[in-house]
Amino acid sequence: MPLAEIRTQIKTILEGVSGIGIVHEYERWAADWKGFLDLFKDANGWINGWSITRRAIPARGGIERRLYYENFYMDIQNVF
Repeated sequence: MPLAEIRTQIKTILEGVSGIGIVHEYERWAADWKGFLDLFKDANGWINGWSITRRAIPARGGIERRLYYENFYMDIQNVF
């Protein structure tokens, strides 16, 4: 399954939770702290948000050291 589809599915699930706040499909950055917090403000001005990021785990060799496995996991971070 492509990464974009995985992110979209996670975002859809999170947005289905009441009061979840703002959900971004990728890790967000800003030039300053205020700008960063503004990315996660809801309609009421509350800071409550989430970002979804893919993290990599270093590759490791197989039994015969001919095969290498790349492992990834999805990291969901909360800002509140």
